[in-house]
Amino acid sequence: MKKSIIKKILVVVILLLISVGYAYLSSEFQINVDVEYSKNTWDIHFDNIHIVENDIDASKPQIIDNTSLDFDCLFSQPGEVFEFTVDIVNDGTIDVMLDNFNVTALTPEQDKYLNYSVTYFNGEKVTQYDFLPASSKTKLNIKVDYEYDISEVPMMENVSLSLALNYVLADDSAKFGKSYWEFNSTSNVQEFIVPFDGTYLLEVWGSQGKNVYSGTGGYGGYASGNIFLNSGKELFVVVGSPGYNGGGDSNATKGGGATHIAYINNRGLLVNYENNLEELLIVAGGGGSAENIGDFGIGGSGGGYIGVSGKAPGGSGKDAFATGGTQNVGGIGSSKFTTDYQPIGNINGSFGLGGNGKSSKDSGPGGGGGLYGGGASTYAGAAGGGSGYIGNELLTNKVMYCFECEESTVETTKTISTTNVSDIAIANYAKIGNGYARITYLG
Repeated sequence: MKKSIIKKILVVVILLLISVGYAYLSSEFQINVDVEYSKNTWDIHFDNIHIVENDIDASKPQIIDNTSLDFDCLFSQPGEVFEFTVDIVNDGTIDVMLDNFNVTALTPEQDKYLNYSVTYFNGEKVTQYDFLPASSKTKLNIKVDYEYDISEVPMMENVSLSLALNYVLADDSAKFGKSYWEFNSTSNVQEFIVPFDGTYLLEVWGSQGKNVYSGTGGYGGYASGNIFLNSGKELFVVVGSPGYNGGGDSNATKGGGATHIAYINNRGLLVNYENNLEELLIVAGGGGSAENIGDFGIGGSGGGYIGVSGKAPGGSGKDAFATGGTQNVGGIGSSKFTTDYQPIGNINGSFGLGGNGKSSKDSGPGGGGGLYGGGASTYAGAAGGGSGYIGNELLTNKVMYCFECEESTVETTKTISTTNVSDIAIANYAKIGNGYARITYLG
């Protein structure tokens, strides 16, 4: 029989720090020569702390002088977990690598009841010579948990944990990978210049649709794929938000915009790639919006190879639901209110555009943007979600995830249904709120 645990364990992480090494090289000129030079900058620091799980009494970790981090947490029950992520940002102009990585080694006694781990955000181990290029960042995941299956009462109350990372100038021993660049919704095109040859992971999340009254906007879809890119290549990233990048128009309930990454030519919004599909690398569909008084209405979530249809089981928008976009045609808008509320624009979805919910008298929910957008309704109800896209032959290991959607096992449309949603961009999760994009260098 397990003994009951009476003592509380205070876990104090004393220091999480970054230190840097930098070799300065100089040259002396003794003849008449005009020399031009640019000043390199060294700027490596912590940023963007996010609490993943907190079962205990713990203070949020505090960044001190940009390069050290302190926090403490009090565990009282077996099974409790404290987990957070923090970015290591290289805002300088110099490529660096990890020269030293030291984590507190638990004593055999501590190891009986504590687990302490530090990994990268994707679960990979942190190792010497890991590369962090200029103007990029990587994310650490720090987790401390009180071991649930304990057979002995711990003898210690206070435990000190630490972590130290030492970065130096990168050289030929650097191990590539784990660096990433992120893109939030800015309502414009964001350019990314590939820093070096290699394989990159492209991830995109569509935007959730808006909602009013008792409706709920459909969630944004997720798409990912690997691609080999050469140094200097330009990618063009557009991150969706309600009404932007194909989110169907409406006065109050705009459809969620798609998020896409393209290359070769900067054509701006997704709709402009209809006749140049080969330039489109990847798309995540946006969710349809919802407007309903009374029974709950749910906008269709972004796809997936097919956007989800809206649901309007009752209330003011009863049965006024639109369908989602597919890989070759837009979703069909609801015709329930079109006699009294005549559409001003196209109520159906089309390439890159969700259906327009505006009418001659009022407005209803707009369709989600996507490769092909979802349909809309002109008064109330639930619009359809837009479809995603991973059909470019340059992509490998590609897949789309969407909320409660139709699945596909075909390589060019591979889709997996999920019930996982988050307002933080998490791989394989549908997205709450605005869209997001991330590019990760894999080596």
